[in-house]
Amino acid sequence: MNFLKKINKLNYLLIAFIVFSIHIVTTNTDVSAKTVRDLKNELAEKKQEAENNQNARRRTEAEMAAVYTRIGEITEEKAAIEEEVVRLNNEIVELNQAIIDKNEEIKNIINYYQLSATGEAAYMEYLFKSKDFTDFIYRLAVAEQLSQYNEDLIKEYNDLITKNEQTKEELAQRQIDLSAKQEELRNELSGLSANLSDLLDANVDIEDEIAALEEYIDIYQNQFNCADDDDIDYCTRDQLPPGTAAFRPTDYGYVTADYGWYYPWGYAMWHYGMDIGGNHHAPVYSIANGRVAAVYYHQSCGGNMVFIQHIINGMAMTSGYLHLASVNVSVGDSVTYNTQIGTVGGSPSSEYWDSCSTGAHLHVQTSYGLMMQDYSDLGSFNAYAFDPRYYVNFPGEGGYYSDRTTRY
Repeated sequence: MNFLKKINKLNYLLIAFIVFSIHIVTTNTDVSAKTVRDLKNELAEKKQEAENNQNARRRTEAEMAAVYTRIGEITEEKAAIEEEVVRLNNEIVELNQAIIDKNEEIKNIINYYQLSATGEAAYMEYLFKSKDFTDFIYRLAVAEQLSQYNEDLIKEYNDLITKNEQTKEELAQRQIDLSAKQEELRNELSGLSANLSDLLDANVDIEDEIAALEEYIDIYQNQFNCADDDDIDYCTRDQLPPGTAAFRPTDYGYVTADYGWYYPWGYAMWHYGMDIGGNHHAPVYSIANGRVAAVYYHQSCGGNMVFIQHIINGMAMTSGYLHLASVNVSVGDSVTYNTQIGTVGGSPSSEYWDSCSTGAHLHVQTSYGLMMQDYSDLGSFNAYAFDPRYYVNFPGEGGYYSDRTTRY
């Protein structure tokens, strides 16, 4: 009987097929390994730049606006790809669950028919229990519909598997596109960090960048015993405490500005981090375990700043904390997610040197790569920025929170 042949064929298909696992790809940045000598060369270049007084060679407002517009466009494209990566990852998880559900549905139908060794007795019994010829025709139609439903289920099952494979391929390509956009943005920002002080979230004087890089080179050599030509990744292995989670940086607060486009001065700017409103001098904590990479004081745009290296679930990244009233850590310190690194600042009446803040708040930023290893300037830190929400759970813009862990 055709129906029984279809059921047997379905059995063989189910036995032959194994539901596969999904490996979700993690967004990463391809950053080449550096040596201490590379950092010393970078330091020499910064010193030469300072000597040549390139900071004074400012671009015109029109040129600066054009450069910033391009940077904003590239960053927006990068953010869109990052969102697409997250969406594709979620779609893969949903497809995997749909495959599992469809598999169970097919198994249930098979179990319905396999009431005997071949299923034939149950099938015939179902038909010949008809009360009359009309009932017989009805039951025959039901059986045929169930048979067709089986075939439809198998087709849906295979279609889901095909779509899953296509989505994984699309996700892999998006990862490549994302890395290319990050590199494009980095190239746009290269050499411009000193000239973008009026347009970026913050700026650091080149003399302070030189001092910070000198300080961290000293740590590589004297604390980690790195020779000039040692791969920094190798000579600092196991020195950076890994973590598996990230937490909000304050005990309470509210989101006043998200990552992305915003209008703080009446015109569009790209916001490389997230602004958290809160009480002046409230404690600020590291979002995760890590090591302090840089500390800057009294910058004209950003005030007091702390930058911390992290390895979170295998991802190398750096977090930045701007507009601090005070700083409680030093370069090279190991920290945990419970370490207080400073206090909320940004008040024009108190932190008068910080001209880019109009009220008490914390600017928290996350970027791929390790500052003072993969890069040492604020421009590159911005080039590799990504939405902090990818690792830290925050309420929506304007939303309040009253602890560091409740999920929204």
